[in-house]
Amino acid sequence: MFANKTWITNGEKKVKNPVKYQGVTGIYQGQLEPNYDFKHQTGNFIAIKKSLEHVQVHPTEIYSSERAGKSSFVVCFSNPDIFWNKYEGEGYGSGQNYIYYKSFKIKTTIWICLTSDDIDKIFAGSDPDIVISQRLKALVPNK
Repeated sequence: MFANKTWITNGEKKVKNPVKYQGVTGIYQGQLEPNYDFKHQTGNFIAIKKSLEHVQVHPTEIYSSERAGKSSFVVCFSNPDIFWNKYEGEGYGSGQNYIYYKSFKIKTTIWICLTSDDIDKIFAGSDPDIVISQRLKALVPNK
């Protein structure tokens, strides 16, 4: 289950396994334990986990590493269509923080703004781009 994979995929999107980056330390691959330290991403982890509870999707495993004091990880969930990728680049402000759902790449900051109804629509097959667009219009009404 936790083989030393080069790529982590949901069948439609893939990201490089963070333990495969050059010069990494602090490698961990395995079940996501309740006490795992997400450091400054803890708030995002809690929000993502909470957003998926009503659809009975929960985090199951993590692939993580550190390089030059920056941490990168991929969290996989009980639904194989979804995973969370956080990559911290070496430069200030560089990196990525996305939820991948099927063929869609969604910014984590956007995902955690979605309502349970929004997530239900996405899981039922609605285009996430349309659901997100509608949510953002509701959050930022026209002036």
